[in-house]
Amino acid sequence: MAGRFSLDITWDENRITGLSHGKLMNDLMRDMANAHKLRHLPKHFEACPETSVGGAYGYAKRSLRWQKRKQREGRPSQANVYTGRMRETVLRNSQVTATQYKSTVRVKNYFPMKDQQRKEIEAVTPAEVGYLAKRVGKNYANLSKSQKYMRKRRVKVKSP
Repeated sequence: MAGRFSLDITWDENRITGLSHGKLMNDLMRDMANAHKLRHLPKHFEACPETSVGGAYGYAKRSLRWQKRKQREGRPSQANVYTGRMRETVLRNSQVTATQYKSTVRVKNYFPMKDQQRKEIEAVTPAEVGYLAKRVGKNYANLSKSQKYMRKRRVKVKSP
């Protein structure tokens, strides 16, 4: 993705270890990328203010010749939609990878995309970043209390 996400999280050392914090962050980063893929990525193929020329996603103006051709053929007016095949391919074949430090949504298409088109699809608005950061913050607070990530203390008991 073109946008970078950074989070500042503090945790109670008595409840969660560094190792379990890393596992928790990996799970949260994966969840954040999946949320972006399912919630925000489809917006790039819709007619909304973000996809208009000069909008938040930075879509370039399409040529008048191309617009007239699409109109004549009865195609949708959205910028990155002609037959809908690209939309389906991108939404179906995008892959999420995550580590405890970052997450990535890899967008694949059935043809090599030009740089401008890739930038348009990879764009992330500040509102989307805010939504994802709040989501991660709430999930971290909730999941850090779960038994899966809590510190497990072992005590050796000697027989008398």
